[in-house]
Amino acid sequence: MLLNEGIEKFIKSREAICEISTVTHYKNSIKYFMEFITSTMENVPDLEDISGDILNNFVNYLRKKPKNQNHPFIPSTNENIKNKTIKTYCLDVVSMFNWFYEKYFIQDKITDGFVMPQEENISVVPLSVEEVKAIDDCFNLTTKYGCRNLAIIHGLLDQGMRLKEICNLKVYDIDFVAGYILIKGIRKRNDRVIPLSDVFRNYISEFINTYRGECLDDYVFHNLNGHQLSSDSVKGIFRRLQKNNGLERVNAQLLRHTFAISFLCSGGSLVMCQFYMGHADISSTQKYVHLLNNYKSNIYVLDKVFF
Repeated sequence: MLLNEGIEKFIKSREAICEISTVTHYKNSIKYFMEFITSTMENVPDLEDISGDILNNFVNYLRKKPKNQNHPFIPSTNENIKNKTIKTYCLDVVSMFNWFYEKYFIQDKITDGFVMPQEENISVVPLSVEEVKAIDDCFNLTTKYGCRNLAIIHGLLDQGMRLKEICNLKVYDIDFVAGYILIKGIRKRNDRVIPLSDVFRNYISEFINTYRGECLDDYVFHNLNGHQLSSDSVKGIFRRLQKNNGLERVNAQLLRHTFAISFLCSGGSLVMCQFYMGHADISSTQKYVHLLNNYKSNIYVLDKVFF
């Protein structure tokens, strides 16, 4: 069986049991893997001809690949892909080869002995109170998209949500009476119910009650055409902040980092931080610990509902 035939069978198996977003994630990772295959081999190989070295070669290929290369909206840069992103792609490809082995498409488990790339240590300066105010001042709460953008920003900052999670947020995921929000992770194991902060509550309730209007679906946020807001659209908000307002270092990931560091600096436990952030492994959360002594003052403070 040729590799591309095996990939087709694997994707069909994922479509039968996984959510659409998870299948899309697999397709994206495997697309990069096939780009690597076609750039290094004359013909698509048979599954049985693939050796364990191919995974290490794939990692080396990704390390030389410019960030955002061939992205439809974001320009490519001279910066290379980070190990954290490479690890994400490798996890999907490893899952595929393990599936090939389980289905007896290959005789050898070529993933044995493969060592995942180690993620870089987090080196980040969290947002200060003044910086958050500067961000808020860029938007007009009395306009539809100003209110929408403030709700998105504080969903990332005050709830610790991921980009995809804020885009997937639905109206019925928010319980204003009980004061909780259901955050649906990229993978189902990352689903979590966490307290609703007052800041996010104020912005999101104002947007839903005043500006959202009638929609064709239950998603909270939409683009100008009335379709579900995409991650790239949210990234566009930050690009405009960087270009037009001089807030060069502001991005969605920094807001999430600020949530985690502020939570831990205020006395929150590592285990609860892992839960609020939706980290599958506590080692991802532990990377914030070495930063705590550096940023005890003037850091943006989270709502007391978390403590």
